[in-house]
Amino acid sequence: MAAALLLAGQLPIGSSQQQSELLLQQTQEARGAQLEVTGVFDLRPALAAAAGGAVLNPRQLEGVAASMEAAFRLQQTVRLPAAEGVGHNSQQPGQLEQRQDQQQR
Repeated sequence: MAAALLLAGQLPIGSSQQQSELLLQQTQEARGAQLEVTGVFDLRPALAAAAGGAVLNPRQLEGVAASMEAAFRLQQTVRLPAAEGVGHNSQQPGQLEQRQDQQQR
């Protein structure tokens, strides 16, 4: 998906040095977390088809199911409530580690 954002000119780029450093820090933290995202598929074509009234074929449905299962596993790993932080960058750098430390206490 990052490649698609880049090609569309929508990849987040900091408007200041401070914002750029924040984006770099978030990227480094995400890479360092080594979260497993195996089984996540690009569902945009299937979602667009379904939104247009098409019936999804078995392979598309398997992709949706696999992606949902992967998202659930990832959620369990990170231990975030399902609605929190979905679809936007509500987390500040370091909040993930802080939240995990608090839950372990």
